[in-house]
Amino acid sequence: MYRTDIQRFANYAKNVWAVDVDSSEQAALEGIAATVEFFRYLGMPVTIAEAVGGINNEEVESLVDICTYNGARTIGSFKVLDADAIKAIYKSAI
Repeated sequence: MYRTDIQRFANYAKNVWAVDVDSSEQAALEGIAATVEFFRYLGMPVTIAEAVGGINNEEVESLVDICTYNGARTIGSFKVLDADAIKAIYKSAI
């Protein structure tokens, strides 16, 4: 998702985490890593597996169907996501 607006993520990294690098992409990535590290520090899950103990492909398909009303809609305002994009996000969070 960060590639949709790298500068937005870089600004977040610089303003919230005081990331100080020249590359906007590197700043964005460091900001994401700092956020994950902070969530871990708080004891929060950062993956689906950590949150619910795992998920299989059938459950991913079910979540995608629920999220899209069986493929009838997209979601998102920062970036519009269709069923394939939502599925990719769920799979990356396993």
